[in-house]
Amino acid sequence: MKAACIENGQVIVRDLPDPEPVKGQALVRTHSCGLCASDAHFISGGQNVIDLSRKMGGPYAALHYERAFVPGHEFVGEVLDYGPGSRRSVKTGRRVTSVPIMRQGGSHAVVGFSHECPGGCGELMLLDEDFLLEIPEDLPDDHAAMIEPLAVGLEHARRGRPEKGDAALVLGCGAIGLGVIAGLSMMGVGPIVAADFHADRRELALKAGAHIAIDPRETDPYAPLPQFDGRRVNLIYENVGVPGMLQRIIEAAPFDGRIVMGGYCMEPEP
Repeated sequence: MKAACIENGQVIVRDLPDPEPVKGQALVRTHSCGLCASDAHFISGGQNVIDLSRKMGGPYAALHYERAFVPGHEFVGEVLDYGPGSRRSVKTGRRVTSVPIMRQGGSHAVVGFSHECPGGCGELMLLDEDFLLEIPEDLPDDHAAMIEPLAVGLEHARRGRPEKGDAALVLGCGAIGLGVIAGLSMMGVGPIVAADFHADRRELALKAGAHIAIDPRETDPYAPLPQFDGRRVNLIYENVGVPGMLQRIIEAAPFDGRIVMGGYCMEPEP
């Protein structure tokens, strides 16, 4: 199969052996795959990600920067076959996505961040049949590939322990931030303030359920909200990952505020 690999910070297209499924694994042909910010981090500073993961016990500790791996954990594909003895949990020919985890002898690897488990940037990949999620026929491939990042956003939203009386601020309206907004909206939280430098992202934030979308260069996101009787935000979600952001949030948050960090800062805090 052909695959886009990351090796020493470079993206290289290579011909690789087709993966062969064993019991409990599905062979899947990729239809669509998104590029996560974590993939981009591996291109610009992959060794830092690996070093931090080894220090903190994260999922990327087994990677070697100088060895190629096939990224891509935001994917949708078609089930082609299963390994011998599998339950065949989804019929062949059906489209699926999956939790990007592969169980390996009592341990696990992250699909798309492992030398042994190629991700969706290859033509073929292996997925754990117990984690497959069948895609409805009316959902396009490119939309289905967004299930994983939206699920991450929803989990971030939940971790803030939101209540209907909260006023939420979502800093950064990329895929994860939009997932946070959609999750908060479904939970009935409001008002939701979205903050992003980019006008197109602010527009998407409003469509996802934000009540207000601001450019933080022009409007202080921590200021009282005149549209909501001068209330201030007390539930803050950070989805940017730049140095200094955490300190700024801590300084601006109210005494009883709650902060959820979703950004992946790869530089030292000032």
